[in-house]
Amino acid sequence: MPASKKSAKKSCVLCGKLITGHGNNAEPLASGKCCDQCNMQVIMARMSKHGKKKSPYRGGKTRKKSYKKNKKTKKHRRKYKNKRKKQKGGVPLITKSAMSALGLTLGPAGQVIHPQGHHPVPKYFENKTHSYPTGETTFALSPPQKKEAVDYSKKLKKYHDDKHALELGISTATFLGDDVLAASYASELADNEQPDIPDFAVPVSYEKLSGGKRRAQKKSKHRRKNENKKKSRKKRR
Repeated sequence: MPASKKSAKKSCVLCGKLITGHGNNAEPLASGKCCDQCNMQVIMARMSKHGKKKSPYRGGKTRKKSYKKNKKTKKHRRKYKNKRKKQKGGVPLITKSAMSALGLTLGPAGQVIHPQGHHPVPKYFENKTHSYPTGETTFALSPPQKKEAVDYSKKLKKYHDDKHALELGISTATFLGDDVLAASYASELADNEQPDIPDFAVPVSYEKLSGGKRRAQKKSKHRRKNENKKKSRKKRR
């Protein structure tokens, strides 16, 4: 009696092992291979032969991730938006140290506001949640003035960077015991001068409270709150 197909003994065409049974590892896979390893070898050989980058697990196709605007899900749209945001970044034209040194503030429409500015612009009230015009006018820098402020900002940044580098050099030279190098760094540090402030930047006075006064203000504020609470309780009674 001839043996059935299931019980017929077959050998792997690649490694020559005898294929017996019908388990996951024993069943003949594509083109009669005995195991996953043999099957994979054949597929990889086929790929190298044709010279195409095909994935053995995706039916010979590779899928690339692309972030497009017309993605259906919110998650993909958000991902694309965040990616674009990261690419747009850059260094601000006027640094914070230059802004504080020149007494400049930024308006809600991107104007650089200063009392000696040439352009009258509407004054805005701003807090964490709202901004609205107050009806008054303030002054913003004209393009030539803004150019001066940007140049000053660049020079000030260079001055601070050089100062930091020279101070670090002096401390390193003293630690190593090289007095000549430390002296040369010290002379360079003495020559490193701060850039001149532009003509439009007059000193702007900002009222600064000491720690004690600030604490006293906070206490009085809380005291007033408590008094108001007591009054409201008495009225209810």
